[in-house]
Amino acid sequence: MKIKILNKSLSVSFLSITVILLLAKNAFAANGPDAPSVCDLQQVFLNVIKVSGALLGFGFFAMMVFGGIKYLFSAGDPKAVQSAKGTLTWAIIGLAIYALSFTILLLIRAFTGVDVTTFKLC
Repeated sequence: MKIKILNKSLSVSFLSITVILLLAKNAFAANGPDAPSVCDLQQVFLNVIKVSGALLGFGFFAMMVFGGIKYLFSAGDPKAVQSAKGTLTWAIIGLAIYALSFTILLLIRAFTGVDVTTFKLC
């Protein structure tokens, strides 16, 4: 069981690094007078946030569909029903954590006046 979790986490890590490098390629492709600067990291960060939000939505939808299909085809088997419920529960927990993290950032902005929802270097 621990090996499967490790394999999944490594796969997600490599996928994340690949996506970040692909997004960074466009920001740091210039040479000469338009050479990249530290300010270009701002665009890379914004691209990563946009892609991660889209991946989260797709992952949530896929897990909900997969969990629903598992539930439909469980045929009353208690172990299969429990597995399907677990898939659906973790999909909802993941979406709730994402929403809660953004809500916390909005609360910090409301109470302190510091805009922590934007990323600006320059």
